[in-house]
Amino acid sequence: MHGFIEPQLVLNLNLRQWDLLIRQARSANVLARLSYLFDSVGILNQIPAQPYAHIKSIQSYADRFYISLNWEITCIQEALKAIDVPLVLLKGSAYFIAGNKSAIGRIFLM
Repeated sequence: MHGFIEPQLVLNLNLRQWDLLIRQARSANVLARLSYLFDSVGILNQIPAQPYAHIKSIQSYADRFYISLNWEITCIQEALKAIDVPLVLLKGSAYFIAGNKSAIGRIFLM
């Protein structure tokens, strides 16, 4: 997927190619990562309307996901304080709580 290596190349895609990119990215669970990448390099607003709607939708979903994830981690931390057990987070949750940029656009089951 060239979008991760040279995100500006997606601006040359036709709608059929956009459809394929979005379907494959969604299937591989990387559409949100792509959306944040496009945003970070300043090309998000140059994407055609149809794919833009999908990309903004997944970005909104990811934003809500992070709010929920943060809330759940906070609740678990509070529950564990009462029994003095440390919270150990793995993979996506650990990246998120550490502020690691690998967490950007990462959506997973909680």
